[in-house]
Amino acid sequence: MATNLAKNLYSSITKMNLFTKHLPNLKFLTSKKTFFFLASFLSTAIISTEKVNASSQEDACKDVSGYPINSVSDSGGNLVRINSGNGCTISPLGYIVKAFELGICTADNNPWSSTGLDTSGCEVIWKSNVGEDANLVTTSGVPKSYNLSEEGIERPKAGTYSFGYIIIDDTIRLKASLVLNSQTWHTTVRHLEHTIANPDEGYQASLGKLTGEAEFVDTRLGFFENPSLGGGDISEACHIESFDTGKGVTFSGLILNADKKTRSTPTATRHNRTNTANSAVYCAGSKYLAGVQTFTSPVVIKETSSSFDLSFDTTDTGAWVESYSYAGSFTPSDGVVNRPFFDIGPFIIRMTVQ
Repeated sequence: MATNLAKNLYSSITKMNLFTKHLPNLKFLTSKKTFFFLASFLSTAIISTEKVNASSQEDACKDVSGYPINSVSDSGGNLVRINSGNGCTISPLGYIVKAFELGICTADNNPWSSTGLDTSGCEVIWKSNVGEDANLVTTSGVPKSYNLSEEGIERPKAGTYSFGYIIIDDTIRLKASLVLNSQTWHTTVRHLEHTIANPDEGYQASLGKLTGEAEFVDTRLGFFENPSLGGGDISEACHIESFDTGKGVTFSGLILNADKKTRSTPTATRHNRTNTANSAVYCAGSKYLAGVQTFTSPVVIKETSSSFDLSFDTTDTGAWVESYSYAGSFTPSDGVVNRPFFDIGPFIIRMTVQ
């Protein structure tokens, strides 16, 4: 309780002077609880390539009845599923994103559509052509500031804004450990599941290891899975609209091509677990992920506005885990068949205007 209070106090007094020409204090602040959303991105709609029937939101593992399980195998060596096969989310040990752009949009300029991202009617808050890396979590859980380059900061016009958007690289460096009653699994670069064709554009996730320490793994979403599809139809694999995050907000997402505008193309492919035709889908041309948040209350920027607080939250959400059986030709080199699958979970961006 005292730790959370300290985090809240820390985030509330860390100001970012966005609206002046000299902006040395603009920061990405890793903090658990602040009070106003800018955008919710990579939200609970983002699920592993193995999920078939998604619910309207993902469960945090800490809230799942019967979690943690004893291990991913029972006494007879049979697979034990996490959350009855639905998976759940945990706090990551590391979550490094490369950010390229943040912006806000008025009510008549929603930048999202099923074919791409149009920010021409929006106000850019921060932008970098080469991108900047930020780790949105610390192993100690203590808030950590990340300084963005001053030259990328722009003051938005005074007005009322109904949408926020963010563009990041489509690869996130994820580090996590899954602590069960009798096992602890760690992310590793040694055992990966990924698409075979165009691996730089398809999904990639760690299968975990039982020894050593958790490692950072280049993890790619590869596609969105829209809960309304019910499986089979891949036409909406690279975009998702108005998804309920389970935290009182909705978001829309896009997997984008190199122009940061055009939605990537859903394409059937194979993954290395079975090497079976059409066993996976990826978004051809993928380079970026974009998230668009509809504000529950519009953000009002006045001529007198002088600063805002920007914070990220990955607590209990940043890594998605489930257990699978990797028997046959794909059994990892250590011979362990039943093991977890570590995928990307959500992070949330919040903004308070002063």
